[in-house]
Amino acid sequence: MKFAAFRTCAALALLFIGSAVAVAFEAIPSAEQRLLADARDGELQQFEFMEAALIAGGLQDSAAREAVLRERELKYQSLDLAVIARLPRDQRPAALLEGMHQQILTGSFQPTATLVQQTFATGDFNCVTATIIYHDLCERVGVNAEIIAQSGHVCSRLITSREEIETTRADWFTNPELRQSEQPRHAISAVALVGRIYYNRALAKLEQKEFAAAIELLEKSLACDARDRDAQENLLAGLNNWALSLCEQGEYATAARRITTGLALKADYQPLLSNDLHVHQQWVAQLCREQNFEQALQLLDAGKSRRPTAPLFVSGQRAVYTAWLKSCNEQGDTAAAAKVLRRAQEQLGAQVKLTVEARPMPKVISAKGRSERP
Repeated sequence: MKFAAFRTCAALALLFIGSAVAVAFEAIPSAEQRLLADARDGELQQFEFMEAALIAGGLQDSAAREAVLRERELKYQSLDLAVIARLPRDQRPAALLEGMHQQILTGSFQPTATLVQQTFATGDFNCVTATIIYHDLCERVGVNAEIIAQSGHVCSRLITSREEIETTRADWFTNPELRQSEQPRHAISAVALVGRIYYNRALAKLEQKEFAAAIELLEKSLACDARDRDAQENLLAGLNNWALSLCEQGEYATAARRITTGLALKADYQPLLSNDLHVHQQWVAQLCREQNFEQALQLLDAGKSRRPTAPLFVSGQRAVYTAWLKSCNEQGDTAAAAKVLRRAQEQLGAQVKLTVEARPMPKVISAKGRSERP
């Protein structure tokens, strides 16, 4: 479930949700608007858990959702929940898990099987869809369970005994060797689990380099769980990689805006800091090729006001003046060359000496987020 290994704090998500997300959500379908509004307090009042999962999975049409909910009831009937509900309480969790894998999760584990409607249709599942269905079944037969999470994974835990249940494993209760957690896990709400659907959908978009759609899905994920570090990290990584993609396409101004958005969320996020310089280096070089030296200098001045110690912004002006002076000399415009030289000396110091050989811009290496999927 993870796209990049960068850490941040819960305040990042809260900051983002307080500003840009509210604007983005105005254009989304009404069912989703109502779901995200319902999710603000961390609990679902207007929507049943399973319907919320379907909306998060992209089913905006009520008739389509009702069809899946009817299919769910047929699947649940095959488990004979009335019989399971009459079992001793300590036997119900195992019976539910066994029945769920025999009657519903009849396909195979697929990391990308993150939509509940597809799980009901095909039997393929991942930890999110398996845990959603298992949690829903637990509520039907009076099993007190909670949802627990670690980075890149979710499962269930019995509240009374504190026993963890890997919902993707049909043999969990019959194979004691499986019952060892590799990482600490913490309880999350049903709303937060719904957010993991948005998160997994965002990962697919990131892998396809559909950055705009991915960022919107990550915003929705954080609206469901503002403390989800994986979503926070991938929001930053997504903005970073989007900026790099735009830069490669020559859309430097838009790339710079994506960098600015990311740095407003986390000012010390190193990939964004590196690519702030990379994007501006490429942008200034392009402006110089277009002989738009004035705008190139303005760009560097603005950067220096933000980051006064960054090598690009500190020494970049000299390279631009050198290129400008060379252009004037090549055109035989000695008057313009003299003006450029005087201006350079005013800005860089009277003792500065410029040559007509183009001085390279300070080199910056771009940094990309990593794509990982368990």
